[in-house]
Amino acid sequence: MTNKKNNSISIGIIIVLAGVLLATISMIKNSQDTRRGAYFAGSTLSLKPDTVIERMTGEVLPVHLWVESKSEAKVDSVKALICYGNNISINQNSAEDQIEIGTAAGFNSIPLALVKEIDGKKCLDLTVASDKGADKLKAGAMEVAVINFKADSAGEGEITIIKDGSKVSGDNPNNADKSISVDGVVNTKYKVSSGNSSTAPLLKMVVAFKDVRGDSQCANNWPLKVTVMAPGGVTKSYTNIIPTKINSSGDLAKYSVSLRLVGFDYKEDLAVFVKGPKHLQWKYGVNNQTSFYDKQGGKISLTSDESTSTTYDFSGYPLLPGDITGEGDVQDGIVDGRDFSLVKSESIKRTSSESGGYLKTDLNGNCQMESLDVASLMISLSVKQEQLY
Repeated sequence: MTNKKNNSISIGIIIVLAGVLLATISMIKNSQDTRRGAYFAGSTLSLKPDTVIERMTGEVLPVHLWVESKSEAKVDSVKALICYGNNISINQNSAEDQIEIGTAAGFNSIPLALVKEIDGKKCLDLTVASDKGADKLKAGAMEVAVINFKADSAGEGEITIIKDGSKVSGDNPNNADKSISVDGVVNTKYKVSSGNSSTAPLLKMVVAFKDVRGDSQCANNWPLKVTVMAPGGVTKSYTNIIPTKINSSGDLAKYSVSLRLVGFDYKEDLAVFVKGPKHLQWKYGVNNQTSFYDKQGGKISLTSDESTSTTYDFSGYPLLPGDITGEGDVQDGIVDGRDFSLVKSESIKRTSSESGGYLKTDLNGNCQMESLDVASLMISLSVKQEQLY
C-alpha cells in the first residue's frame, strides 16, 4: 500500500512539473511572439554615398543618413548610433550645428546629438524627429540628415551604423504601436589625404530673373538658394548665394554664379534647382534650357577643375517672380492671393526706393511699384506652384 501511494504521489508530481514546464514554454513563446509583434513594419538605415568619400585635411566630410521603411510605413523619428575613425571628428560641444535635418521628409525638430566613446571608437548618438502630422511624413526611402564631419588628419576608415543601438518609429494608423524594426544597415568608407586644395565639384552657371532688365537699379545682390540633386535623390542645398550681374544694358539682366559644392560627392547626371528671394523654384537639367524640364533627374556634369568646368546657361528660362510671402510672412513655394494682395496694395501706393535699394514687392527691380509688377505676378498665378523634385 505504501509503495502504491508513493508511486501515485510521484506520478502526480511529474504531471504537475510537466504542466509547469509546458506553461513556461508557452509563456516564453508568447513573449517572443509579442516581442516580434511589437514592430508594425521594418526598415533599413544607410549611409551615403556608398562609394569612398575622399577629402583633403581641413575640409568638410559629409555623410548622408537615409532610412527606407517597408510596408508603406511613414517615419516620424530615427535614432542612429554612428561610429567613425579617429582622424575625422564632429565637435561635441556643437554637434547639432554640424547636422542638417532632412526637412523634405517631414523632420523638423532640433536634432539630439551626443558624441560618446564605445569600445575605443568615437560614436555619434543622433536622434532626428518630427512633430508634424502623418500627412506631412513620408514612407519609403528618405534622407534623415547630413552629418558634416571634419577631416582632421590623413588616413582612411569606415563609418558604421550600430544596428543594436539604432531605432526607428513611425505613424501606425492601426494601433498605438509605433516601433519599426531596423532590419539592416549599410555603411560607408572615407579617405582623407594631406593638403588643402578643394576637390569639391564646381558649379558655374548663368541665371536670369523674369522681367529684370540689364539697367534695373534695384535688382542687385538678390540671394539665391541652390539645390543640387544626384541620381538616387541625394540632395544638398546652398543658401544666400549672391550672383554677379554680367550686363548693365539689354532687355534681360544675366547673372553669373560660381559655386563650389562642398559636401557634395557627385558630378554626373545632376539636376540643379534655383530659387530667388521673391521667385518660384525652377529645375534645370540641361545646358541652354529654355522651358520646363519634365524629365526625371538631369544631365548636368561637373568637374573640380576651374579650367575644365562648363558654364551652364540657364538664362533662357528665367526665374518666375511672385512668391514673396506666406504664412508667417515667409516664402511658401506658391504664388497665391496673399502674394497678389501684397503686390497690388504696394503698386496702388506707388511705393519706391532709392537706386540700389530693395523692395520686397518690386518684382522687376526698377526701384518702384507699378502695374508691371502686378502684370508679372498675374502670369505667375497661372503657374502657381514651383518645381519640386
